[in-house]
Amino acid sequence: LLLKRGDERAYSFLGDDYKVGRGVPQSEKLAVYFYEMGAKKGNIRALMQWAELLLDKEDYKGALSKYAQALDFAKDEKKRFEILEWLASTALVTEGYEKLAAYYIYQIPDKKRSALAWYTLGLAYCNAKEGGYVQRNFENEAYCFVQAQELAKGIDEELFLYAQGAVSGEEYAGVIPEFPHSPFEDEALKTDAEALALSLK
Repeated sequence: LLLKRGDERAYSFLGDDYKVGRGVPQSEKLAVYFYEMGAKKGNIRALMQWAELLLDKEDYKGALSKYAQALDFAKDEKKRFEILEWLASTALVTEGYEKLAAYYIYQIPDKKRSALAWYTLGLAYCNAKEGGYVQRNFENEAYCFVQAQELAKGIDEELFLYAQGAVSGEEYAGVIPEFPHSPFEDEALKTDAEALALSLK
């Protein structure tokens, strides 16, 4: 009915139905077809659901690509920050794109970062490798995990415990957390990050 009315949301809903076989025969091929149709109309939900399907298949680069496309269509600030979080957490587990995690999180103002955003940024510093956009830095890691812990307390018990466990590590003993400086003060690094992010689209 929504489709007949020209409502673009229908594509993502139909994609969901075919993905799980709700009221129709289960078909991943048709799920992708409807998500793609929605994506062509700029429907963010279709792109997000498509990315989720790709994550289930462990196609992380494919999921990154769909999230990046969704970000292009997102106008609402809250939705943009949500997509940036998904981009960052997916980048962390995508070979060759791990260093983009910090790049995406730094697009969210520090005062508006969620507990998950701070935790993801902490992991980006913790897992930093040579040649990445961030360098291993105990103060930055500790600061990010402490922020995640404080924001998650009483709201997300699982994330709170993860952050608490991360910041209680032996390597942080005696560390006084300081605010992490942006790794993108270096214009060359910023340009390189933007080029890598652009390659996903």
